[in-house]
Amino acid sequence: MSSLPSGSGSVCFDTTALIHFNAIGELDKLGEWFPSAFAPAVVIEEEIRAHLDRHPSNQTILDARWLEKVDVTEPDDLRDVAEIHRRFGRGANQDRGEAEVVVLCARHRWTGIIDDSSGQVAARDYRAPHCSILTMLLAATATWTDSARSGVEAALRPRRQPRRRVLSPHRAGGTSTAFSGLRRAVQSDR
Repeated sequence: MSSLPSGSGSVCFDTTALIHFNAIGELDKLGEWFPSAFAPAVVIEEEIRAHLDRHPSNQTILDARWLEKVDVTEPDDLRDVAEIHRRFGRGANQDRGEAEVVVLCARHRWTGIIDDSSGQVAARDYRAPHCSILTMLLAATATWTDSARSGVEAALRPRRQPRRRVLSPHRAGGTSTAFSGLRRAVQSDR
């Protein structure tokens, strides 16, 4: 493991970000944002490759040149993975990816991209740098160009909704108090 980089310039992914970015066709965006990216072997082999029959699009993740698979082999790390899994694992083969991300990030000072709450607690316990997918997205957008930012802002800008017809209290199926609340909500939406 000594040939692997150390420090905050690298990230280590659990399964969630990889699968979701792949599902929307934006997996390589992660490689652009994080050119020094890793994933534990258990994530790659047991959570991505093992499900190719049901999710053939996972092959894109396996083929990503920017993502390096890392084995956890150090005896101390293996002991820590077992302890984290014992404390937080929900089943025999669940949460192993999070446990290995935590241990790798604690050892190498990488930033773990972890959305699982028990994985985040373990990362705090082991003083492993980590963040959620939402935090990762916010950090990445802070570096966007003005044209990319304006395109996203335009896509997120609320569109004017057509006026809604206000129903009588009898048609709304509620009391006059409930109808008043409905009316206020509809009127404030205009």
